[in-house]
Amino acid sequence: MQSKLRRLSLKRYHLPILAGILIGTSYIPLPPWAIFFAFVPLWIFWQRETSLRQVLLGGWITQFVLTLIGFNWVAHTIHEFGHMPWPVAILGLFGFCAFANIDVVIAGLLQHVLIHYFLDRPGASKIQPLSPTAKAALMGLSTALIKSSFDTIFHWNYGYPLLWMNWPVAQLAELVGFQGLSSLVILGNIGAFHFWHHRRSTAGRKALASLVAVFLLANLAGLALLKSWPKPDAEINVLITQANIGNLEKAQAERGAGFQADIREKYFA
Repeated sequence: MQSKLRRLSLKRYHLPILAGILIGTSYIPLPPWAIFFAFVPLWIFWQRETSLRQVLLGGWITQFVLTLIGFNWVAHTIHEFGHMPWPVAILGLFGFCAFANIDVVIAGLLQHVLIHYFLDRPGASKIQPLSPTAKAALMGLSTALIKSSFDTIFHWNYGYPLLWMNWPVAQLAELVGFQGLSSLVILGNIGAFHFWHHRRSTAGRKALASLVAVFLLANLAGLALLKSWPKPDAEINVLITQANIGNLEKAQAERGAGFQADIREKYFA
């Protein structure tokens, strides 16, 4: 019976889990292969659920999974530099994952209140019920707004992977900033949602073609912007060396009095 309940629970929350995996595996140092549709599974889940508790739980699961993928190194840091045993380090990682990207949960709260208590509630003054795409648009706006205004320990910016991949579209950050670029990436998920919702019709194919066209045009605009900048009148080459040296106490314990020479040799090498 308990095994059956666990399977049902996992099946119910598979969309928030999927969203967390898509977001987490689309961030540096991995290629941003899913950033323009990573939020779609979570938004589908939010639209299916009418309970605020389930909406918040779905958002929390997504942020937990994406943080676990992107910040798994926190456990190593706690163990290596905090001198904590591995069980404590793993618990510390789970604690960090519980709130590190809590803005996703807050965005879920905001969109739920807007849709269910103001715009789509029974008796609300409107011509017709909100369409799924309109609801997704509110979810995208809520997510982008909260992400841009809510500070976290390590800021998860959806525009940074574009720069890391050296795509010309990253140059648009000169105009809107990387926070603005991050918001545009989130809003791009609205088009992906519209495609998925109408994937069996012409409207879906048009949405996909429009999304691809906008991305290509944005890259062309970024390339033109890059070429328009004046060339610098001087250049300087800088070399930064990271020898991957652990904490000094550990190095001294392993190498004894000669640990300094060992560190110097690593840097010169």
